[in-house]
Amino acid sequence: MGSSRTKLLLGTRETFGELLGLIDAAQSRLWVSVAFFVPDFRFDVGGGTEHGAGFFDALQTAARRGVDVRVIFWSAVFEGKGNAEAESSVFADTAEHRSLCEQHMPACKVLFDPSPSRVHCHHQKSWICDDVSLIGGINLELQPEFPTTTGEGWLPARYDNYLRIDDAALCLEHRQFFAARWNCSPGFVPDEHAALSEHELAAVSGDTSLAAREAHGTSAGVAKASLRLLANVVEGHYLPPATAGQTDLSDGRAQIVEWYLEAIRASEHSVLVESTHFVRHRPGGSASSLLCMRRSAHC
Repeated sequence: MGSSRTKLLLGTRETFGELLGLIDAAQSRLWVSVAFFVPDFRFDVGGGTEHGAGFFDALQTAARRGVDVRVIFWSAVFEGKGNAEAESSVFADTAEHRSLCEQHMPACKVLFDPSPSRVHCHHQKSWICDDVSLIGGINLELQPEFPTTTGEGWLPARYDNYLRIDDAALCLEHRQFFAARWNCSPGFVPDEHAALSEHELAAVSGDTSLAAREAHGTSAGVAKASLRLLANVVEGHYLPPATAGQTDLSDGRAQIVEWYLEAIRASEHSVLVESTHFVRHRPGGSASSLLCMRRSAHC
């Protein structure tokens, strides 16, 4: 936990606009964790999905200029709520999907991370752009638009948010978590995937001081907050790391659940909950998920 610079990105258009700027500005790394994705997805920043930049094109362009681009796709279908819809939005490890990656983003590194069972979902939706982290919940699917209730304009059918974190230390922790998934996933093949090394995990690209970011206008609207990077991981899914000292996910984690219970029990005045889905308790329903909690006096 530490003092960080954060920015809450509201909705798909604001998030995608910010994200595309980070992708274009990236010099060292773009590491992406994907839960739900469809190949014809485009980043809608206000002109409609047919006019937005494509996922493959944006990442391939970055990789061609020398950025280390890595994508972890969730590779499974879970037997849970919305299963039929989810199945059409899971970019699983198939010959067709591998061919799409090889055709449209050959300079990028891709890993398909399977679920430990058909009732687990890799629910991480995060981006690492150099030393900036974006953590949130927007699916990379087609976003149909509908007229507003007032009839003035159109809005995406689904609404979700992201949190941008401008903090080199916390982003390093995020990178270490990503590397633990990449290097220790059951889907990792040494001859096919380039393992992330100690040097890549410890390196900090350029001057990440706040003054430098503000001088380049990359931290506009970013505020201070106290942050904790939390994770839920199913025990036994990931292998222990081959190198001592690297993040070990093999024993599993339940930090998100524990934090929710801790915060609810410690509350004195109110508990406000906003959630799209609410289902009966199923232990370990997410094989891996990541959350960055922003804490302030106004929460």
